[in-house]
Order: sequence, then structure tokens, then C-alpha cells
Amino acid sequence: MAVDVSTAKAAVTLEEIKEHLRLDTTEENSLLELYALAITQRAEHILGRALITREGQEGYGDKPAAVPAAIRHWILLHVAQAYENRETKMDEALSTIPFADALLSPFKTWS
Repeated sequence: MAVDVSTAKAAVTLEEIKEHLRLDTTEENSLLELYALAITQRAEHILGRALITREGQEGYGDKPAAVPAAIRHWILLHVAQAYENRETKMDEALSTIPFADALLSPFKTWS
């Protein structure tokens, strides 16, 4: 059964993102929250499961802290990449994060 990513909740907090990025401003909080949700949705799609429990979908728990550290780290790495490369032109490919996808492998649902 496919996970409905449209109802996803961010699996990392704004505070965790800002600590990871070493930001102390509030000016871009909305943008960072958008990145956190979008990248959580991508992780759920890749893993084939909800990360945060919500109606009709069992996750690891109802708070981001319940999500395994490796998944949360993957999300933070991709949030950072999106934040740092938000001005990238459409024809320029974002570089991959060599070890990041391996962080998700143990949690992937194989069908």
C-alpha cells in the first residue's frame, strides 16, 4: 500500500533545522518549514511509509523525535542542500550527497 504523502507532517523541527544550518534569524522560518515538509514527503515516498503517525497511517510516533536518527539526518542534509542551493538554475543539476541515501536503506519497505 502506498503512503499518502499529501498528509505528511515534517519529521524534523524548525529548531533542529536552524541548529543544523547554524541560523539564528527568524526571517526564513516559513521557507525552512516548507523545505522540511517537502523533503519529509520525499522520504516517505522513497521509504513507502509514513514517518509521523497521522489519521489512517502508522508512523514511528506522533513527534519528530520518534523518527529514527538516520532518517532525520537524511532530511536535515537535504533541507540544507535545498536552502544553500535555492538559487540554482533549472538547467543546473544539484549535486548528490554521496552517503545520504545509504542512511535510508535500512528503513526502506521492499515489496
